[in-house]
Amino acid sequence: MNKKPTSQNSEKLPSKPAAQIAVRITATWLLFFPVICWAGNLLCTYQVLERISFSDYCLVSTANLLVGYFSLVPMFRVSDLGGGDGVETESKDKKNAKLLGVLMSGMTIRFLGTIALVVVCRYHIGSAEQTLAAATIFWFALLTSVSVLATAKEVNRARFSVGLAQNSAIANSTVNPTAQK
Repeated sequence: MNKKPTSQNSEKLPSKPAAQIAVRITATWLLFFPVICWAGNLLCTYQVLERISFSDYCLVSTANLLVGYFSLVPMFRVSDLGGGDGVETESKDKKNAKLLGVLMSGMTIRFLGTIALVVVCRYHIGSAEQTLAAATIFWFALLTSVSVLATAKEVNRARFSVGLAQNSAIANSTVNPTAQK
């Protein structure tokens, strides 16, 4: 019996890690949307914050989700977070620098998009500025945390997969005399 070692994780890896991160952001948004509605209503009941209309809240929440999606645009260009397929065309430092640049550009898009959202809400919605700002800040913190954790998980998964592929290539290249019988 000549069994070749196979990587089980390579079949589970997405071709685009940004798609997996977008799924996690969407799931978090769907989970926390009613929670934040309830908490905001509770704070408005005790007059901690001014009451806003549900349509304004939906607009702010959806806009925060869209900002989260737009922050993933630079990552959609990256299909290789782990550092290659075993063929060393670029140094590890260059690959890490490229990955850092992609991540920082995504965070910059998120930060500037959130600032633009606050400005638009302040001047065009005009009702309950503190409540809208609180909702925007909460969504920013929550979706950024999910995005960072999901990105770290995807990078770790990709690097682990690359390590398995390299170990498999090394194992296949060595001659095992007992397996050739």
